[in-house]
Amino acid sequence: MCAAKRWLYISHRWTGIAVCLLMAMWFFSGVVMMYVGYPKLTPNERLSHLPDLLINESCCISPQQALSAARKALPEMPRANDKSARGRSGDGLPALSLAMIGGSPHWLASDGRNRQATIDATTGKVLNRVDDAHALTVARAFAPESQPSLMEVVRQDIFTVSRGLDHHRPLFRIALNDADGTEVYVSSRTGEVVRDSTRLERGWNYLGAILHFFYPLKGEFFDQWRSDIIIYTALVGTVLALLGIWVGVLRWRFKGRFANGSRSPYRSKWTRWHHVS
Repeated sequence: MCAAKRWLYISHRWTGIAVCLLMAMWFFSGVVMMYVGYPKLTPNERLSHLPDLLINESCCISPQQALSAARKALPEMPRANDKSARGRSGDGLPALSLAMIGGSPHWLASDGRNRQATIDATTGKVLNRVDDAHALTVARAFAPESQPSLMEVVRQDIFTVSRGLDHHRPLFRIALNDADGTEVYVSSRTGEVVRDSTRLERGWNYLGAILHFFYPLKGEFFDQWRSDIIIYTALVGTVLALLGIWVGVLRWRFKGRFANGSRSPYRSKWTRWHHVS
């Protein structure tokens, strides 16, 4: 019985140290996230990078023409009277928006299944392919004062783990080579800038969201284990707390006191208060 108690105390102590270090990491990374969010392209940032362009009546094709062109590229796109599509895309209608891409207006159409088509709003042509040159043109229009250069084409990296980017992959990662060390990601499907980040954001995120959500475990292989690691780590913490209560009761002297005058055997202020709490 004494040996069993001894091993219980030792395992609680050292497992507690390991888990508490992990909890401290979660706490401090959460504090960082309060002040520096995960990189994303906010609506305000998107609007601030729009070019000064006067659009006249003869500039753009109508939404109906854009939908007609999009349906040629996306044959399964639902129509207004397609009742079978209502369950998967809300109101049964495709999503359609007008955006500035590379300094010119484009219609963006979605079929409700994360498949998109980009139509040049001036010519009505569907953008079938986004290459390096197009991605650099878009980045240059996004930040005219910059000198963009292509870094790599990525399926996913530590700053693009969001599921909302799945229908834009792979992504062109482009450095703007400005004073802030800004990098942008251009969609290979729609040709638009979908994410930006500065050197400061990326640096703080290594201490914030990347640690907090175990993003280093994201990837083709670790995705299947990441959720289990988080869940079972939390379970270990719960079991550790319950064992701690048991240890606390076993170590508490209900009758009489220890030589230090306390019902707890621990002399150090911190260990004694840990025992009492």
